[in-house]
Order: sequence, then C-alpha cells, then structure tokens
Amino acid sequence: SLIANRIVYVVDEPRAFGFGYGTLTGQAVEGEERFLLERLEDDRVVFSLFAFSKPRHPLAVLGKPIVRWLQQQGSSAYLQAIKHALKDWNLEYREHS
Repeated sequence: SLIANRIVYVVDEPRAFGFGYGTLTGQAVEGEERFLLERLEDDRVVFSLFAFSKPRHPLAVLGKPIVRWLQQQGSSAYLQAIKHALKDWNLEYREHS
C-alpha cells in the first residue's frame, strides 16, 4: 500500500543521526516513527526505532487489531533489514528493550 508521510525532523549531531516522519493530514491513522543511530561513548553503535500512532478514522478504530498488526509487520520488516545489513557488514545484532 502507498501511505504518504513527511519528514518532521532530522537529528544530525556529532554522535547521533536519524529522522522522524509523520503521517499527512487526512489519513486513517495518525502517527510518527523515528529511526536513530547513536555512537555511544564506548564506540558501540545503537539503532533505535520508536513509533506511536492513534486511529483517526472510524474504520481504523473498529479495525484497531488489524491496524496494530500491520504496524508490527512494518516494524519487523525494518528490523529484518537492519539485521541483514549488519550480517553483510559482519557486525553483531543484539536486541534491547
């Protein structure tokens, strides 16, 4: 599916880089996602993904379990892409909560 979004902010600091994007007005679900890479003091690099959303359209409210599942599928796809890239670069992936 095609979902229109816009970049709402960029993080461009000496030890951190990332961006956040948000949904455009009029979509069934309103929210943002942030993707951030940070280099810690011990030179480890950490990737974080943060997302939040809320249903705006009555059908999205009724279909909340399906909407949530679709969002989780998207997040899983992002993490799989990161894991694949790390494997290609011979780097280690560790999950933290």
